Amino acid sequence: MGVLNQKGLIVIAGKDLLITVALFMMLVIVLVFIVLVKFAWRYREWNTKAHHAPNWHNNVALEVIWLCIPSVIVVILAVITWKSTHDLDPYKPIVSNLTPVMVQVVTLDWKRVFIYLEEGVATVNFVQFPKKRPVDFIITSDAPMNGYWIPQLEVKSMRWLV
Repeated sequence: MGVLNQKGLIVIAGKDLLITVALFMMLVIVLVFIVLVKFAWRYREWNTKAHHAPNWHNNVALEVIWLCIPSVIVVILAVITWKSTHDLDPYKPIVSNLTPVMVQVVTLDWKRVFIYLEEGVATVNFVQFPKKRPVDFIITSDAPMNGYWIPQLEVKSMRWLV
């Protein structure tokens, strides 16, 4: 359940952004399906009262609606995403009065070596650090493809050494 129950303000803000954008797009999808059902019901084959004679040629009002509504939606989504992306900038340092704990992570095949630079201690596949104190991970790898992720840890930024 750790993968689904991530911690930290940055992860929560990212999840909120994803939900906001998804709900906004769902609003558009729901409206399109409502209009689809309305048109399908009104202009069905056995409805003799409905007369389909559109006067859409050079209809400026309809063209403005068809152009402006998607444009407004794209602008709103762009502003929300732009603002959130800059608020969640991974290169912005975490504001804290405490000095960060420096941990060098060396990813090897099927294991991780954690080297605590200030303490001169190393552990294999086990990381531990004080609560409510920033941690600065310096990540290196012996292979080109490796991953490192702790779902219950709030991560603001990481430095990769190649």
